[in-house]
Formats: sequence, C-alpha cells, structure tokens
Amino acid sequence: MRITKLLVRGVGDTAEVAIAGPLNLGGFSEPQPDVMLLRPRADYGQRIAQSDDALLVVEISDSTLGFDQTTKLSLYARNGIAEYWVVDVAGKCIHVYRDPIDADYAERNEVSGNALISPRSLPQLRLKVRDIFGSD
Repeated sequence: MRITKLLVRGVGDTAEVAIAGPLNLGGFSEPQPDVMLLRPRADYGQRIAQSDDALLVVEISDSTLGFDQTTKLSLYARNGIAEYWVVDVAGKCIHVYRDPIDADYAERNEVSGNALISPRSLPQLRLKVRDIFGSD
C-alpha cells in the first residue's frame, strides 16, 4: 500500500496508477501486475492497457521472488516493457530492470536504504526506497 500511495502522490496527472489490473501483452498473455504506471488515457475504462501504455510495471515479491525474477521478467522483456521493478519485501530492496533485449533486460540494478529511485520515463518522480518499506 505504501508504494501505491507514494506513486499516486508523485505522478499526479502525468500517469495513471493501476493496481492489479490486466495488461494485454498479445495472444493469450494478460498478466495482472501488482502496480503499473500507465500513459494517461481517457479510455482505460473501455479497453485493457497494452504493453506500449506501460511506463513502469511493478511486482511486489514476498513468496514469488524467484518467479518474478525469471518467468515474469522474461515475459515482460519479450513484450517490450521498458522498465520493470521487483519489490523484494524480505530483502527490503528493489530490483530494477530496464532496456529489454529479447527475453532479458540490458540494465539490472538493485537499490535499497536511502537510495532514490525514479522511473526513467518519469524522472521527476523520486522515491526513497526506505519510504516504500516503511519503518517496520
């Protein structure tokens, strides 16, 4: 819930924040990422978001870390999702994947603690990783 609140406050009208909504990747592939930042459009009520609408796809990983970093990573990369974050709840870090190439990402980073993180497509949105996890 923290990341949703931070994203909604941070993007304002520059993007749509979708929670557990479908993402049409073509064919029969329609995952429901935990959080997405989508290009602003008025017609999301009439159509499902497409891969080219996604500015950022986020999976919150507690028990699904391995799956999110392999199967889902490959799926998103193959379908041109430019930026994919895996929020590692146990590790209190965020795995950042950018620049899809085939079924992988050219850029891979891990950020934690007081580090700031911004989606490449929305550099004005700056989140402190620690704030995403809170003080628990």
